[in-house]
Amino acid sequence: LTETYSQYPRYFAQLSLKSKQITGPGLAGLSWAYSYPTAVGSWDNCTSNCGGTKTVRVTDGQGRVTDHTFGTVWSVNDGQLLTMAEGDGSTVLRTTTTTYASWADGGGQPFPKEIGFSDAEGDHFATEQFTPERERAITLQGVTFKWHANAYDAFARAIDVTKSSTLGYSRRELYGYQDFTNLWVLGRLN
Repeated sequence: LTETYSQYPRYFAQLSLKSKQITGPGLAGLSWAYSYPTAVGSWDNCTSNCGGTKTVRVTDGQGRVTDHTFGTVWSVNDGQLLTMAEGDGSTVLRTTTTTYASWADGGGQPFPKEIGFSDAEGDHFATEQFTPERERAITLQGVTFKWHANAYDAFARAIDVTKSSTLGYSRRELYGYQDFTNLWVLGRLN
């Protein structure tokens, strides 16, 4: 009898914040509530019902609501923040959408495909691979502002960035970094 099984489990234990309160002298009590969807697992050989996204809702004491939508597809976008919608619960006032680069985007990247190994159950993807932001789009009052990484360096830092908006403005920024690896000092801007 030969049995097959997934190397990584579909579900794994994860601590989650349900509520948060801050109090102190001279401070009116501040509180937040967190709500989570029912778990939909994804695993290394998943072929159906593998999830896609999950949305975590955070409500503060003043009624402001922020929905954080995360990817849940194992080894594709698991744990990545994809969208953040902020508002009052019925009206979205600001939306932030983020896409990520990966080594497999086509033609590779100047940064390594894998940066380590984790034998912890669950979140291997997020801990073993560089996945820097490719683009962040913020929509506010009908106007979209974009930050887009055109190129990265060996440490997956954006070195060529285009900033633009639907108002018609655009500019390109180039970044250079100094790294002193012998001193463990990385990322000093030129």
